[in-house]
Amino acid sequence: MENKKISIIVPIYNVEKYLEQCLKSICNQDYKNLEIILVDDGSSDKSGSICDIYAEKDHRIKVIHKKNMGVSAARNSGLDIATGEYVCFADPDDYLEIDYISYLYNLIVENNCDISISKGVYDNYSKKTDRVDYSFVETGENATIDILLYKIHIGVYCKMFSMNFLRKYNVRFNEAIRMGEGFNFNTFCFQRINKVAIGNKQIYFYRQNNISSATTNFNEERWENGFFAIDEIERNLVIKSKKIINAINYARWHTYYDALFNGIIMGKENNSMFIKKCKKEAKRGAKYAFKVNVSYKEKIKAMIIRINPLILVKHNRKKIYKILNEDDN
Repeated sequence: MENKKISIIVPIYNVEKYLEQCLKSICNQDYKNLEIILVDDGSSDKSGSICDIYAEKDHRIKVIHKKNMGVSAARNSGLDIATGEYVCFADPDDYLEIDYISYLYNLIVENNCDISISKGVYDNYSKKTDRVDYSFVETGENATIDILLYKIHIGVYCKMFSMNFLRKYNVRFNEAIRMGEGFNFNTFCFQRINKVAIGNKQIYFYRQNNISSATTNFNEERWENGFFAIDEIERNLVIKSKKIINAINYARWHTYYDALFNGIIMGKENNSMFIKKCKKEAKRGAKYAFKVNVSYKEKIKAMIIRINPLILVKHNRKKIYKILNEDDN
């Protein structure tokens, strides 16, 4: 089963606090035929040195040191030198379960697919549980709809791609996108594939309380870039069914509400132009929750947002502060 080389690409920027935990989890994978590509994107802390130390210990590690150009350019640099038949990704402040790579690879082999996904991400909000694992095959169109509805995690973590597939369609990360770059990459791929293998095992820890993360460190420009990312998904659509159009509009609404939520939680003034814009779009776009297949909980949330988006923000403020102030795992 381990005759295929698999590349794993990690873009790295100023994460010395968490990096070693991530690298240890990669080096200790139960699938051993790996090419580990660490792309130091101009870090000003000790991240680059940590990469070099690990490369001296493990011959499978390749390190690229480059000028800071953003996460998309960093991942593209990794793709440029990847020699594996399959490729997957990890973020440097997260960590992997020991079977992260073998699980994703087995999904591909057992279902004869070019892309595999696990929905099994756990984080500070949802701790790891002993839930039942299952797998199934879904069409590319349905996978596109599911990711636009956030039923599949939008990042490129917890996914594996055939390098032949990526080369066939010249798939790259859009370097103009700094927030939502994985969202774009995934939707581009899913629309061009016949089927995707999907599993449910929890194999990836996503760190929510890293202060450098977009989700815990408000940056208005990054959120504007996130809105641009949704626009780019729509502009580059291959499948233009009504279901996908509604799903894109839902994703756009969801992004505006997330930006509003994040901005207020992180202390952005309620009367700022950005917050006013997000509040307006969150109220206007809430109708799309009733045009797509999402949970009743999401529909109730949309109803509340149409009345006043700030109700939910205030309701969840204490919970968020508690999580952000927890000791790191």
